[in-house]
Amino acid sequence: MSLRVYLPTTWQGLTCLVTGEDWPSVRAALGAVAVVAKGESEDEEYAALMTAADASLALVLAARESGG
Repeated sequence: MSLRVYLPTTWQGLTCLVTGEDWPSVRAALGAVAVVAKGESEDEEYAALMTAADASLALVLAARESGG
């Protein structure tokens, strides 16, 4: 059994992950919440992926509105 976890983020979040910056603080500031596939079927994994993608877009738009 495998567990797929998708984490919505922004370019700022990705930069922190790559550079080793304080990812937990950035993640909390962004409001990023992990999305877990409810099962192992391709449809369930795709649904989780798309939910995370939509959440990433919402994070980007919220950052843009706040001037970030």
